[in-house]
Order: sequence, then C-alpha cells, then structure tokens
Amino acid sequence: MALIEWLNAVSSRMGEVLLAPVAWLPLWLSLVMVSIITGILMILSFKYTSNQRAIQKARCQIKASLLALSLFKDEIGVGLRSQGCLLVNAGRLLLCSLVPIAVMLLPMTLLLSQLALWYQSRPALPGESVVLTVQLASDVAMQEMDVELRSDSEIEVIAGPVRVAPERKVYWSIAARSEGSRNLVFQCDEYKCEKQFVASHKPAIVSMKRPGSSLVDLLLHPYERPFKKGQQIEWIEIDYPQRETWFAGSHTWLIFWFLISLLAALATKPWLDVHI
Repeated sequence: MALIEWLNAVSSRMGEVLLAPVAWLPLWLSLVMVSIITGILMILSFKYTSNQRAIQKARCQIKASLLALSLFKDEIGVGLRSQGCLLVNAGRLLLCSLVPIAVMLLPMTLLLSQLALWYQSRPALPGESVVLTVQLASDVAMQEMDVELRSDSEIEVIAGPVRVAPERKVYWSIAARSEGSRNLVFQCDEYKCEKQFVASHKPAIVSMKRPGSSLVDLLLHPYERPFKKGQQIEWIEIDYPQRETWFAGSHTWLIFWFLISLLAALATKPWLDVHI
C-alpha cells in the first residue's frame, strides 16, 4: 500500500504538469491528443518489451499452416497437423504478449486514474449544490462522534450534517460562492482532516474521493492522501456532477480513449516495424 501511495503521489505531480494543457484546450481535442500519444507509447512499449523475432516466426508458421490447409484440403493428415500447428503458434503469440501486458499494466492503471481526474466528472459551478459524504470508521460510536465541517466564507452549507447511524455516514449539501480550489476542514473530536473541493467553469482536476486504505480506492482515487487504518474517518467523497458529452462523459470517456488509442497504435505499427 505504501508503494501505491508513493506512485500515486509521483504520478499526480507528473499529471499536473503533463496534463495542464487540458485546462486550456477543448475537452474533445485534449482527449484525442492524449489518446493518440498513449497509443503510440503503448505500441513502442510492446515492441521493446516483447520478443519480436518469436512473434514474427509464429506468424510465419500460422500463415504456412493456413496455406497448407487451403492447398491440401483432401489430405486429412496434413489438415490435422496444420490445425495443430495453428493452435501451438496461436498459444506462442499469446505467451509472447504476456510480458508486454505485465509491463504496461501498472503504468496504464496509473495513467487512467490520472485521466479520470479530468474526464470522469466536472467541477461544481459556483452556486451549484453537491452532496458531501463522510464515512466514519467502524470502531467509532456515532453517538460519541461530533463531526464538524469548518468552511470559510466562500463555502455555503445548504443542509447538514445529516447522520445515518446504520451506515455510519454523515452528509452535507454544500455550494461554492465563487470559483477556486479550497480545502474543506473537518474536526472530529481532536482529529482534524481536509478534503479538496473545486468549483470552476473550466476543466480542472476533480478528486471525487479522498480514499481509504483499500487497494481499489488507492488506484481509483490517486490525487489526495488516503486515510490510514485506525483513523476516525475512513473516506470522504463529494458527488460532483457527471460529464454528459458523448466523448468525455462519465461512462463514455474511457471507451473513446480506448478506441482512439487502438487506432493510433494500429496506424503507427507499420512505420515503427512492430509485430503483434
């Protein structure tokens, strides 16, 4: 977990610099550019982390087997041997792909979690209310827990706190009076913690959740430091509005990124002399 937390911190700082143009470009254009660059980097990574000779040899064997099947249709023995050769070399291609996939798995996970900060949800608009949720730790008694949201003059608390004892959650409805990134401060008895809140008309980094210590939370929400086990709060989440565009919607941006990246990788494969 400590390693993932460190990788998140490094990738978040790099993402702030490398993805800064997203805030100034049209959202669709920035996503297309990021997808094309990603596709080219993936195909280059595949080239230099895979056994290109073995892949090329397996593909030649597959072509030879297909040719033998077409030329010797009436020869049962030749057909069976060719089909067996097809299966063997298809398995070899799969094995040759495992190393590049393993090499790219963690970097791509970190990259997608950074892209989600820009394309998954949009910042709240000034005056737009959002729901803020605090999840308390399982060993904290609700009746003994006094959770106080300390907001500055630019944050309006519309409703709350609303406690749901069975779920061990506390809810607020809040809105920003002006644009900007602010830290919401929570006082829990003697324990104090913060959560980022962003309001803007322009694209900006949106950290929906300050995560807990679970691996899934750490990978999906990398921007803010996670809560540790044993702390009084498990996680804090803001229900930011979802993007609704066809290319960068909350449920479509990943598909759009995948398709453009795939097309970019396939288009540059012959120029880069990559066998897959």
